[in-house]
Amino acid sequence: MSKSECPEGNHSGAQSADGSTTIILEKYLPANYEALVGCDLNERSVRFANEKYANHRISFQVLDIQGELPARLRGSFDHVFSFYTIHWIRDQVKTFRNVFELLVEGGDCLLLVMGRHTTYSLYLALAQSQRWAKYLERVYDLVSPYYDCEEPDLKISKMMEDIGFKYVDVRCKQLSCEYNPLDQYKKLLTAIDPFGIPEQLMKEFLTDCERVLRDMRLLHTTKSGVDALKIHYNLLVIHARK
Repeated sequence: MSKSECPEGNHSGAQSADGSTTIILEKYLPANYEALVGCDLNERSVRFANEKYANHRISFQVLDIQGELPARLRGSFDHVFSFYTIHWIRDQVKTFRNVFELLVEGGDCLLLVMGRHTTYSLYLALAQSQRWAKYLERVYDLVSPYYDCEEPDLKISKMMEDIGFKYVDVRCKQLSCEYNPLDQYKKLLTAIDPFGIPEQLMKEFLTDCERVLRDMRLLHTTKSGVDALKIHYNLLVIHARK
């Protein structure tokens, strides 16, 4: 019988999860799994997820993965999953140590963590502008701690081995995706806005985003004559066993 835990995360300004990622995991778990627990820092997200998705084996609870773990959760899970959350968290050592503490002996974790990303470069450039500096003053709290790291896979591997993981496999994948037309990316920036740009200024903000991306030579014109954006990013795929 397996128990799985999935920190979905609202850390350092990240957008809250709604539980939909956690329930996707159910079909990949053994048929006789005991419990699937989704966690988030945001109480409203947890309440919503419990109302929409909870059942006799699936539940959601408030948990700060970089805080102190409740004693009842320590050594309770066969698997821990986290997808696109951990890079929002400042205290990486505490976070990975807590993942270790959640697991039973022999339990494992699968974690997807962002490294470099074009959007981080965009935010950092805008933070230097007089127009947007006051809104993006927390930008370094939101950029992945592995953004400037040349060998993030080796850094994470060493950290996890020092914590006590017996098996660690970290792979840094260099990936890309295209937003065609560019308006798709602008809609994404509006939806995930972690800075609280005032609604009346959002159009101007997006115009400046386009200008910076153009200066970075990341825009290209498609055969249909519209602007498109090629995003480049590093994804860290982490599998480890206690």
